[in-house]
Amino acid sequence: MIKEREQEIIRMVLQGNTAAFGELVNHYKDAAFTLCIRICGNKDDAEDICQDSFIKAFHALGNFRGDSGFATWLYRIVYNSSISHLRNRKVQMLPIESIRDIGGSEEFGEQDETEMKRKLMHEIVAELPEVERTIITLYYLMDHSVGEISEITGISQSNIKVRLYRTRIKMHAEITERLRLQTIQ
Repeated sequence: MIKEREQEIIRMVLQGNTAAFGELVNHYKDAAFTLCIRICGNKDDAEDICQDSFIKAFHALGNFRGDSGFATWLYRIVYNSSISHLRNRKVQMLPIESIRDIGGSEEFGEQDETEMKRKLMHEIVAELPEVERTIITLYYLMDHSVGEISEITGISQSNIKVRLYRTRIKMHAEITERLRLQTIQ
């Protein structure tokens, strides 16, 4: 969404046209949900957290300064709400079977190598610690810059770069090993 349009919608909402907020929700709901589900790993919880995050954003809209983009500000709310949910409920990571349900349920034997790697990638991402999973999701799936991820997570840019590097190495090694094991079987 164009920044000028976002600012116009925000002005409209702050002037009393609360229905205009729906345009922001419609534009960002899929990305916010993706971030939620990657962090908390449960579709029902992700839907609740996502909805609560939009409500929080609506109520805090007057505090939005515009220093960063609306998306970055919103994803910070989504991120914090998701992390709080995990800490408060002590939710365990998503079982791998649930990830398969989200992306399809074909067995590895029925897929080509590229599809197998994609599924392995989703499984490995789901097994990452919550912070690394979030950083990988924001960077690779949602195309955010290191600076934006820093704003969303509160982690320094240099730390994000290090975590991206280490996580990529770890994921590559894990994919290689799992593919090797699949080949042996």
